[in-house]
Amino acid sequence: MDRFGKIIIIAAIVVSLVLIAVAFYFLRESIFSGKPDVTSENEGTGSKSHVPGPAPEDQLPKNLKIGKSAPQAVFQSSDGSPVSLEEIIQSSDSDVWFSFGDGSFDRDYDALAAAYGMTLVMVGEQTGGEPSDAVFSDPDQACYELWGLQTLPSDIVLDSSGMVLEYHAGALKKGEAEGMLKRASLGRYKVGFAFIEGQMSDGEGGFYTNTDTRGNSPFGKDVLSESQGLMLMYALSVDDRVLFDKTWQFTKTNLLKNGIAAWYVSADGVSANVNALLDDLRIWFALYQAGLKWDALYMGEASDMLVAVKKLCLDKKGRLVDFTDLNKGDRADTISLQYLDLTALKAMAETDSDFEPVYQDAEKVLLEGRISDEFPLYYKNYNYTTRSYDTGNLNTAEALYTLWNLSRAGLLPEDTLAWLKEKVMTGTLGARYRTNGDVVFGYDFHSTAVYGLAALTAQEAGDDEMYETALRRMERKLIMDADDELYGAYTQKGATIYSFDQLIPLLVNAVLYERMADGRK
Repeated sequence: MDRFGKIIIIAAIVVSLVLIAVAFYFLRESIFSGKPDVTSENEGTGSKSHVPGPAPEDQLPKNLKIGKSAPQAVFQSSDGSPVSLEEIIQSSDSDVWFSFGDGSFDRDYDALAAAYGMTLVMVGEQTGGEPSDAVFSDPDQACYELWGLQTLPSDIVLDSSGMVLEYHAGALKKGEAEGMLKRASLGRYKVGFAFIEGQMSDGEGGFYTNTDTRGNSPFGKDVLSESQGLMLMYALSVDDRVLFDKTWQFTKTNLLKNGIAAWYVSADGVSANVNALLDDLRIWFALYQAGLKWDALYMGEASDMLVAVKKLCLDKKGRLVDFTDLNKGDRADTISLQYLDLTALKAMAETDSDFEPVYQDAEKVLLEGRISDEFPLYYKNYNYTTRSYDTGNLNTAEALYTLWNLSRAGLLPEDTLAWLKEKVMTGTLGARYRTNGDVVFGYDFHSTAVYGLAALTAQEAGDDEMYETALRRMERKLIMDADDELYGAYTQKGATIYSFDQLIPLLVNAVLYERMADGRK
């Protein structure tokens, strides 16, 4: 073989070795990183809808806010005398369903209202039959304008104090009317939980990943540590200790390995060999809060988990890492900024002083991860080895986890909140961004969970206007029809239903329930 032929062979071998090395690297990343890929879990869900540009404006009453009192309006009774909203509510001594119609009133609502113990008030000129005490008119559309109605028919449910419980714009099918009343009567969170418990749970405290029947784990009836942590937060919010105990027991039995939670456990009981730090912090904090709220017994459980977090979730320099191989002990050299739950870490530091420098380091990494003044979000993760932030695209769900964490800790910058509010108010919050602030091509869709996270962030920041708008946008994919087997789910027909898209709205509605309860005090 001549010299040239040998050179060709050597070059081919070198290229082959390089390709093998690259392939091995990515294979290692996909296997070892076994870590939760929030992008794959939370994108492409059944609750997205491709909508180029802004979200369509809803037709809901502009001046009514869930959990807030309706503006005082004056109606006209069938005999022509004025009747105030306050008088109607006081005389009913129950929740009141205001149905603004076109005057025909051929909908069979009387029995439905009675079934839910509500007073039905129809607003509009009666076009035939005997005058009814339940029919009022709205002279000069004064209430229509005061409440900001945008279309007829429109329906609003107020509680006995005048607080807005539910609203709907446009014609209602009977099943949708019942669905609205059921949510108003039972509470939004209970309806949402009933769907999850009935169709996305094993009944023993484990909550399924999605409704897929085939795929690679985690899928289908596999259970994510993320889902368990969010459900523990929900149980705390609605003061449901039975649910908390059941969820924790499943988590402890099926997910805990060496004291921290595996990323997921499959339907046949095989757990992942890595954890996800965010979920460990969330589960620990839930146990800690349960100890403060209910019983010191939970503090003991939290203490055991804290020891495991210290042992397994820190690198040799005492810094938090994304994940650890629960079999080999190998650790990632990165930390995702969305994982840095400063509120939980601060509580850890108050419980164990060894976590004080951990908290300080986490806060520094997070705050220094701001991208720019023009695009005031935060990078995806930080690499300890290269001492650099990942400048790749941002999954919006991940990015908003970071903002929610900052908001809970009282550290969310005003311009970051302003950026988020502008996107929420205009309905232009995309699902993935480049670090120059542009939406990634193909990701200009509107996600239920993303708007849910925006609502949680707004609630922590005390921005009621942004909160209400995010809540409305979150509700767009709600199945309202009580006759539908998917009633209470956030999805669309024929789509895969993801736990994340159900649990974030569930948590939003639980927080809303707390706000409404406080408003009644």
